[in-house]
Amino acid sequence: MKPQKSAVQLLIVLEVIALIAALIFGILHGGRAAVQSNNYVPSAPQDNLINTGTEGTEEDQTVIVQNTLEPVVFSEEVAAKLESMTLEEKVAQMFFITPEALTHNDVVSVAGNGTRDALDTYPVGGLIYSAKNFQGQQQTRSMLSGVQGYINDRIGLQMFLGIEETGGEEHSPLASSNAFPVQASPAELAESGDIEGAVQAADAIGRYLAEQGFNLNFAPSAELADGTGADDSAYGSDASLAAQMVEGSINAYHTNNIATAAGSFPGNGDGTGDDLQPFEAAVRNNSDFIVLGNNACEAITGDAAKPCSLSGNAVYYLRNDLGYQGILITDNLSEAAITENFSSAEAAVEAVKAGVNMLYCPQDFEEAYSAIIDAVENGEIDAETIDQAAGYILTQKLAMPNGGQE
Repeated sequence: MKPQKSAVQLLIVLEVIALIAALIFGILHGGRAAVQSNNYVPSAPQDNLINTGTEGTEEDQTVIVQNTLEPVVFSEEVAAKLESMTLEEKVAQMFFITPEALTHNDVVSVAGNGTRDALDTYPVGGLIYSAKNFQGQQQTRSMLSGVQGYINDRIGLQMFLGIEETGGEEHSPLASSNAFPVQASPAELAESGDIEGAVQAADAIGRYLAEQGFNLNFAPSAELADGTGADDSAYGSDASLAAQMVEGSINAYHTNNIATAAGSFPGNGDGTGDDLQPFEAAVRNNSDFIVLGNNACEAITGDAAKPCSLSGNAVYYLRNDLGYQGILITDNLSEAAITENFSSAEAAVEAVKAGVNMLYCPQDFEEAYSAIIDAVENGEIDAETIDQAAGYILTQKLAMPNGGQE
């Protein structure tokens, strides 16, 4: 009997050893698999991070931290005006569009009932005009005066009435249409190094713009020439000379009560070195607007894909690093760089979330407008963000001659 008992005991010991071995194997292999399949990484707050990588492991993804700015405290006058406005009115003020986008007419040359009715629904902040809108000096004055009257009746504010008139045959739509002398182009002035000539040209343009009823010129260009000769609106490729011409022209426009919009940031370079000198001059001399370009500016934003016009880091750089206190406006949101990657709604919401104050010519204005309203109502955009954008706009408008038109 003793040999049988020993055999049983040996069998029990072997089974225990086998069980222990199985448990150890399971812990080493099954446990590791469980840890790997539960590779949880806490998601970052969406307001502060932008994920620009592709789907995959943590190592495959790039996270761009978006810097944030402290809210601006506006004057009592601006705060009171904001308090009196509806959300819809504030959002409408954030758009700078063509009169055709506003009225759905092919060409607008008068401020008639269609313009008045459209402004009643959408009291936009600015209208941009081109050669097709001009049929003579008297017609232009009447059209612009009518628009100002309608917007004043509707919301008690001025309209930004804008044009891009920089000089030269290709960029003088009002002079060419309404028989004003065409001034030398910025490229011509830069080639001769004529800083005083640049000032005189801006002064002449400013005088006839004001005479016709405009109050904003999308000028001067603060971009350096790219060397192709394709655009004569840039003050050459010498950063120091361009900066002096930008400074002189801004001051000349301001003398004529014409607001300026210097663009498009950061220019044709990568945003480093001397490239930004003309933009720094625009900031120092209080350009009323800075236009954010639709090109990526990785050296400034850390993002090789996101357009500057939709980048919170570009906004932060201009506000914090350069100390800019005027209106930030997108470049043309109808350009392929935007429309090939974003819907009108997406681009508008992204720009507003980035901290841009005004949206220039989205492909579908009404879609963009509705998207911002919806984003506020569903919490994607904070109401304070809209107040900040509208506050910058109202600050500029109320400071203009006849700003508080009511």
